[in-house]
Amino acid sequence: MSTAGLAQGNEPADSFVVQFQRRSFDLAKFRSAIRSRVPQAELNAIVRTLEESVRRDQAGFGERLRSLGGQVIDQWWLVNGCSIKVRPAHIARLRQWPNIRSVQPDTIRRPHLVVAADNVHHGSAAANRMRNAGGDLITGKGVAVAVLDTGADADSGNKKRPHACYFPDGDPSQTNNGGIGGSLLLEALKLPVSPSGDDRDGHGTAVAGCVGANKWNSQFDVGNGVAPGTGIVSLNITDQSGWSQDSWIVTAWQTITARRLARNIGAGNNSFSGSPNLDNIVQQALDSAAFNADMLICVSAGNFGRYTAESQGAFNGLAVGSIDKIAKTRSNFSAIGPLYGTNRTYPDLTAVGNQVVLPQIDDEASKVTQGGTSYAAPMVAGAAALVRQAAPRLDANAVRALLLNTTEFRSSDRNFYGLGSLRADAAVTAALAGDVVPGTVRGNLPRALFTFRFPASGEQRITISWMRSEFRSNKTPNLNLRILDDQNLVIGQDYNSSNSYESVVFPAVANLTYTAEVYWANPTASSDSVAFAIAGTQQRIAPTLSAIKPGAVTAYRPVDVELQGSGLASATQIVFGTKVVTEFTVLDDTRVQVTPPELMSIGTTSVRVENPHGVSPARNLTVTGPGNPVFVGPEVVTRSPTSTQQFKVYSGKHWRSLVLVSNSNQPSTIPNIYQLGIGNNWQAILMTVTLLSHDQRGASAFALPFPTSLPKVTVYLQALSVNPAAVSMPFPVSNVHRLTIQ
Repeated sequence: MSTAGLAQGNEPADSFVVQFQRRSFDLAKFRSAIRSRVPQAELNAIVRTLEESVRRDQAGFGERLRSLGGQVIDQWWLVNGCSIKVRPAHIARLRQWPNIRSVQPDTIRRPHLVVAADNVHHGSAAANRMRNAGGDLITGKGVAVAVLDTGADADSGNKKRPHACYFPDGDPSQTNNGGIGGSLLLEALKLPVSPSGDDRDGHGTAVAGCVGANKWNSQFDVGNGVAPGTGIVSLNITDQSGWSQDSWIVTAWQTITARRLARNIGAGNNSFSGSPNLDNIVQQALDSAAFNADMLICVSAGNFGRYTAESQGAFNGLAVGSIDKIAKTRSNFSAIGPLYGTNRTYPDLTAVGNQVVLPQIDDEASKVTQGGTSYAAPMVAGAAALVRQAAPRLDANAVRALLLNTTEFRSSDRNFYGLGSLRADAAVTAALAGDVVPGTVRGNLPRALFTFRFPASGEQRITISWMRSEFRSNKTPNLNLRILDDQNLVIGQDYNSSNSYESVVFPAVANLTYTAEVYWANPTASSDSVAFAIAGTQQRIAPTLSAIKPGAVTAYRPVDVELQGSGLASATQIVFGTKVVTEFTVLDDTRVQVTPPELMSIGTTSVRVENPHGVSPARNLTVTGPGNPVFVGPEVVTRSPTSTQQFKVYSGKHWRSLVLVSNSNQPSTIPNIYQLGIGNNWQAILMTVTLLSHDQRGASAFALPFPTSLPKVTVYLQALSVNPAAVSMPFPVSNVHRLTIQ
């Protein structure tokens, strides 16, 4: 199938995509669940809540649309919009409705095809011989890549099993791989418009072959893909014609995002045409999937040379151009930047995409040799799977920074080769060495600093990568990168305002201390911070810890603290006494923000920072009680013969607390002794529930039964505390806790 000469503007006459101004929810809980790696069942529950919220938010719009004879086809939580069918004559009126941001045609998209993998040029064969910390070969094992395309050869030649390329070593008898028929084809999904998940076109199978085909026959030029151990999650996004539409691709990204944890989908690929406009609904969905679901998404840059009006923007992903096998020069069809309508250099990097030997659907004895950026992009997706297996703790942003920083330099003109050509072996080596660290800039702290050294002299490269978190705009965060030597002189800088990465190449001297300065050039109110990754800072420095601010926190619900020192960007864990914390925010090499563990012992706790190169000297953090005691417990309980509920009171170390209950929340006061918030000055019921002794953390708990003999009533509980070692008045009292018994 050739797309040469096809232009934008081919859309179904009655199909449109609607974007809304506002909605009642965000994806923060979903994003947190992905990064916490919750069970898929828990993620499914979050998705169901998001789906319900979308239906509720868009209900009024749907009713009004039906009054025009139209209908809502699909609704999205990944982005704020929906797809509809309605007569074009109604569009002008619809655009004036409340909460409508835009109504655009549902544009047709096609595979980027001109007419697996040459490992010599990408070093993937060398990467496949490396081993991770657990001793496993780096083949992508345990990581899945989502391929949004024309499907997968799931029933090859009516054999009732997938093509041999989806089995380890191309051997269909190896059926212990968790996918269809025991293969590495984990799923062959389809959209409602698609005839089947089975590939009838061949493009999707070829693309997946670049990601991770196994040598499927004995022909001399048939070989493995970049990540032959990775799982493939295929999703057919096309109809019978083999083409797709914007709305279908949005639904596809949402489908994959919802299944992110079920299959450990660490990367995705879409080798179709698209839009360079970041406000386009597909580009919003792609960037939202990358940011919220922590996936490294690759797209083909396009096959029309300087014509990039149908190339995808993919700000949060990677757009990949093609090089030829032998000369390793740009393929004559591969996209040339700048990207249409922007100042963005394009593509981001290149990979072999011409004369690629690929599996052919329904014919395992054959092969097909083709070319196009369609096949370059999945090479990079496969490399991302290798990196994520090598260093599972890395997020998608860090993986992207490593892939960009380890390319083989081809040209100073980034509009031909991007930052260079893919080197999977160099990326995996850097991942295993931990040669990438996170950072964060904020509106009030827009500058981050990283100090580093190199063990040998020679040309070196530093690359930063970041993502946008606000998708409904072409305005994107812009970070600048400067490299300074030990005399604080600038020796390299990159100030591109349109790309989502910056990269500096400079001559380095062994064991000289350099500084990378990352600066947020355009802080906006829409985002208070930007997280980034910086690759190439080969730090070999144990951390130091010079200060903790603030120097005191409460044992119950401690506030965030900022640790200050050096070598902190490569921190792997922070130890508070004996409690280990692995979740924290790196601001730069000198600052880390962290929430101390709840319920540390009241007193003084030592704090240490660990990175791969050592442990910092300890600093002390003061831990106090909460001041006034805090009462915590259920607000509604149901009576039953076996019903028991636990309540907690947090106070001072080894303090004592008297728990009281009343049917009134009016105060009872004895001046200078105590002021309760219950009891109505002893005119209401006021009685003691229990006497508590608090432990060294200031914590204490008690249980109450709620048998059916109790009446249905609302009562109020409160704790009055005392320090037996130093009694002082008035006695501290807790919050009033309302409890409904039903």
